[in-house]
Amino acid sequence: MGQSSSSYRSGGYRETRCSALTAYDNYAGSQASGHDTSDFCDPESLVNHLQPGDLVQQKGNYIYQFFYSHYAVYVGNGDVIHIVGSGPAKRGLLVEVFRGTLVRKNNLHDYDLPAKPRPQIVFDARSWLYKHWDYNVAANNCEHFATLCRYGQKISLHFLGLGDVWRGRVGMREYAKSAFNSVYQACSTLFSWGKRSIVEAVTGSLTGAITRVASGGLLRIMG
Repeated sequence: MGQSSSSYRSGGYRETRCSALTAYDNYAGSQASGHDTSDFCDPESLVNHLQPGDLVQQKGNYIYQFFYSHYAVYVGNGDVIHIVGSGPAKRGLLVEVFRGTLVRKNNLHDYDLPAKPRPQIVFDARSWLYKHWDYNVAANNCEHFATLCRYGQKISLHFLGLGDVWRGRVGMREYAKSAFNSVYQACSTLFSWGKRSIVEAVTGSLTGAITRVASGGLLRIMG
């Protein structure tokens, strides 16, 4: 399997947005090339910069969704595989699965864990299309699935708690490291999401103002 994804294009949605926001998303998506993590952008700006085996993190467009991330495994040709509940994994086009939300590349444990070879990551993700995943929001969620495919370990920074230390599942040192990483990931997510939201709000306001001025001028001319 090749190391880069096939080019994917989808028309319509991006053509309706202002050029400044599109330019920001294109730049944010391009960060995925050669980096473990990119900034949040629209799905169409990210998909052509991913490689099979990369992890995709999704955030909603609203602040209450900051506290929840959905993870998927990119398997090439514009497709992701992810867990949405108990049962087999689901496969779909990244731009359709995450349409209307913000996404980024986030191979969040590459700095301290060895990733499997990319063909193996894709093979393992595909194997779950035919197996049952027993979903549990705290112990067996979509982040556990993504990290299992990429690193061979089920890891969820959201749900590793002191209870795991008390039950002897992890040591205090591992818990402290995970807690630090969890805070770092949360701050990284909020900062990246905030930048994109500010750009969208500012460009939307400017576009609206320009449209109103132009419409008013046209009405005066016609009047």
